[in-house]
Amino acid sequence: STVIGDVTNDGFPVSFTSNGDGGSQLGVVGGGNLYVLDLVSGVYSQVTLPFLNAVMIVFQDGYGLINEANTPTVWFSTLEDLTIWDALDFFSRSGTSDNLVGLAVTRDRVWVIGSKTTTQYYDSGDADNPWAPYPGTTIQVGCLTPYAVTVYNDVLRWLGLSAKGEPRMISATAD
Repeated sequence: STVIGDVTNDGFPVSFTSNGDGGSQLGVVGGGNLYVLDLVSGVYSQVTLPFLNAVMIVFQDGYGLINEANTPTVWFSTLEDLTIWDALDFFSRSGTSDNLVGLAVTRDRVWVIGSKTTTQYYDSGDADNPWAPYPGTTIQVGCLTPYAVTVYNDVLRWLGLSAKGEPRMISATAD
């Protein structure tokens, strides 16, 4: 095997996504940082972000999305380019008061998972901020850790907490 670069080791798992043929890049989030491998040139580099402490990266509709640690904020990349992140390209959940824990994608939805609630977002096509909450999809179940979120066959599963703080395995699908 060939080593192409390092990822900051904070003792936690990394998350990664590809933007496919549209951008030919692989984005890796680890240790609060974003690294991008250009799948055509083989160049691997750390990306400067307009925020601190990236947690997870997912890909939907040509955009990379990253949640920022200990905030209600999700940042999105330039279309088909995981190396460009504008300081104005973000959205924050305003209908709930909890901070984000993780992200997941099923079909045409981005699941924005907080510590106490979860909301589905969709690409509205708006030129300034394409991401809008899908009406009526906020549920009163949060997530314990971003490292216990998985998607298989368009079913999202995560380790959540009940209203009493008891750990629960949650399974959900987009309608």
